[in-house]
Amino acid sequence: MDVLMEDVDSDSDEEVSDSEDSYYGLDTDEGVEYTKNKNNEAILHWFVDIQQKPTFKRKKKVAQDRQHPIAVVDSWTDALFERQFRMTRSVFKNLVYNMKKCYPGKYSDGFKNYEVAKQLGENSVSHIPLELKLYITLRMLAGASYLDMVWYGVSLKSVHTIFKTCLALIDKALPNEDIYNFPSTLEDFEQCNHEWKSITEKKRGLDVFPGTILAGDGLVIPINSVRKEDLRGLDLVSFRNRKGCFGLIVQAFCDAYGKFRYFEISWPGGTNDITAYQQTSLFRKFNEGIIPSQFHMVLDEAYSSIGGNQHLCPYTRSQLKRARMHDMDLYLKMKAFNNLLSSQRITIERAFGMLVRKFGILW
Repeated sequence: MDVLMEDVDSDSDEEVSDSEDSYYGLDTDEGVEYTKNKNNEAILHWFVDIQQKPTFKRKKKVAQDRQHPIAVVDSWTDALFERQFRMTRSVFKNLVYNMKKCYPGKYSDGFKNYEVAKQLGENSVSHIPLELKLYITLRMLAGASYLDMVWYGVSLKSVHTIFKTCLALIDKALPNEDIYNFPSTLEDFEQCNHEWKSITEKKRGLDVFPGTILAGDGLVIPINSVRKEDLRGLDLVSFRNRKGCFGLIVQAFCDAYGKFRYFEISWPGGTNDITAYQQTSLFRKFNEGIIPSQFHMVLDEAYSSIGGNQHLCPYTRSQLKRARMHDMDLYLKMKAFNNLLSSQRITIERAFGMLVRKFGILW
């Protein structure tokens, strides 16, 4: 009985499949053949599409007119030029000359290296003149965005490369000793002291602190992040400043007119001012007696633990508090000393303000 039922079921399945094939108008063999034809047709269309698909060739580089932005800059007034690039035309030309003088290459003569690079570059559609590179770098230092550099006819992808290589060349062209002109002879020290004396006498009627040559302080240069190669074995946290940002510490000292005579940036942002200063060559000059004992610098209270007569620092809050509790006259004298010292020390703060205002990249 079971065998008969199985035969019936198998027959019914065949009848259903036959009915489906008949419903689509195909028998079983014809349906398989139809499917194969459709697959072959689809594969054929795919190969035809591939063959007919247009091939994209790399676009040829179009020569840019690099002289046009230079010609536009040359047409600017001297005032506009100085406002854009933060220096006069004569200083700019002198900087270009010094950069050509030490231009890198296989020859010892920088000018020859520059001429060789210029001749090779003139045959290239992507050649960028040195003057144009310096324009871009100075605008970036002034605070402009890299997006603004399209005006100079360069690719945005190349702006940061131009900026870094040009800065390295500037650093090589202008050694620190040529920039800051730190006093080295007795006549230089006396000249610096005379500048402070003339300003103080004009303001106060007398020379309050005879022997002042420099005013100094520390400055934090904020940075977005620290590269791994810049850690030099230090922890990342050592670059975080007490103000809550990553940074680098500057030790700077200026004369009576706010001109930097010593400027060094060599420490991570977590370093305090006195630790950084004690690692400078300027501190060693005082310790070794290279700077005559009759001359001194004015500093803030962060340097008060150095002591000695060549580092004038204001009285600290704790010292003022103790004096006020025990001797009011002494307290008033100490306050007057701090006030007079601050009138000279504020010069370095003004110098920092002029520096940051001039170069917007520090904002």
